[in-house]
Amino acid sequence: VSSHDISTECLLARGDNIGITFAESRGMRKILIEMAPQTILEVAIALALIRPAAAADGRKSDFLRMWKARLCLSDQLRRPILFDDDAIAIIRSALGCTSAEADRWRKVFTKSNYQKIQEFRILLLKNNHSLDFIDSVLEDLQQLAKYSFCKSHALSYAQLVWALAYWKAHNPHEFWIATLNHCQTELS
Repeated sequence: VSSHDISTECLLARGDNIGITFAESRGMRKILIEMAPQTILEVAIALALIRPAAAADGRKSDFLRMWKARLCLSDQLRRPILFDDDAIAIIRSALGCTSAEADRWRKVFTKSNYQKIQEFRILLLKNNHSLDFIDSVLEDLQQLAKYSFCKSHALSYAQLVWALAYWKAHNPHEFWIATLNHCQTELS
């Protein structure tokens, strides 16, 4: 299955997601229409956006606004946290620590360990970050207590979504026979 295919891209962009495992909710349909993903990575981003941690407090809407405007999403310290990996990268960059150490801090936020979060705040202050930056980073990291996605997991799901969308776009009859016979969908 090609990771660049106009028919598949168009199918996803119009929200033709019924029958596509892991991507057929109404919420996912809206994201697919807004993002119009053109690659497996972009499908993975869409799958991450549906998770509560990435979507909380208007974050999904903010991300989609940035996506549509093609604003730079590459600034490591300022980009939205979509994947657990993004949180690790932000922590690593903000503290100047290893990935393993950053992952330990990420777990502090997933468990809402208030005492450790205060220690993290002090470390950010010692690293000469502004109070505005610290407040913003802490607010984002505290969303990790809600369900989020690691990037590798999202990419695994995205490969399946892309393959099913490709099959649906190129072999709709066979796709629907397989879907109706073997998949648990909203159609069942």
